[in-house]
Amino acid sequence: AEALWPEAERWLALSVEADPEYPDARVFRAFVFRRLDRLDEAREELAAFDAIDDQPADMVRLLDDFGLREALGQAR
Repeated sequence: AEALWPEAERWLALSVEADPEYPDARVFRAFVFRRLDRLDEAREELAAFDAIDDQPADMVRLLDDFGLREALGQAR
């Protein structure tokens, strides 16, 4: 299962490349980077998500439910 994390990041990178403002990809990529212990990159993904005007409530809730912002030391 550990080998799947880099593969997930690769697919999410393609998604972000196709649409940099796709909020789901930014959130999931932040989770993957956190799992890979690439914390600065996870913070960058959250910053990119925060720059998106129309953030889906389910993505905001996901971040809150899993405490990703707190884990990365980032307040909203």
